[in-house]
Amino acid sequence: HNDTRADFWPLIASRDNVLNAGVDINGFQPVTFDELLENTCNLVKMSEQKMDDISWIIVDEVQDSDEKQLELIDCLKKPQTCFFAVGDPNQVIYSWRGSAFQLKTKYQATELTLPVNYRSSSEILAVARCFMQQGGTLQGGRESGDKIQIRNMYDPFQEADYLAGRIRDLHASGLPYREMAIFYRLQNQS
Repeated sequence: HNDTRADFWPLIASRDNVLNAGVDINGFQPVTFDELLENTCNLVKMSEQKMDDISWIIVDEVQDSDEKQLELIDCLKKPQTCFFAVGDPNQVIYSWRGSAFQLKTKYQATELTLPVNYRSSSEILAVARCFMQQGGTLQGGRESGDKIQIRNMYDPFQEADYLAGRIRDLHASGLPYREMAIFYRLQNQS
């Protein structure tokens, strides 16, 4: 709320605090995401009395949080702060860069599981079971879908050529373009 921002501004307005926060007062100094997290944590530590009114911290995709992100949570979280996190230990895809799915033990958290996946067909869940790291079961709430197809592409051009041909074939069989979509994970795939 506005009162917190107004109270917080004097902390970053002084020259020393601005320099400590990684800002070049003669212009802009770029910072990495890690530095942004560290600087935010430093500012919070400098103003602990100002952050006491945080009543909730909510984290989505917590399984992808790394040590620096968890450190920021620690900086913001006070004993009276309620904490809610959503994550899936079977989707820890960033462990190679230090993601840490350890909140259950770190905060003595209660774990609640959602036994039914309402978004995925049984075919997708059958494939997902092959990759599960934490065991357990997956139960679907949707009707069966089409069989999953896996294609190996050797470069982005081969992948684009395949997709263009598939779109052409689908359209020729009567499917309107407006009912087609391509989903991709990385911006450079666009």
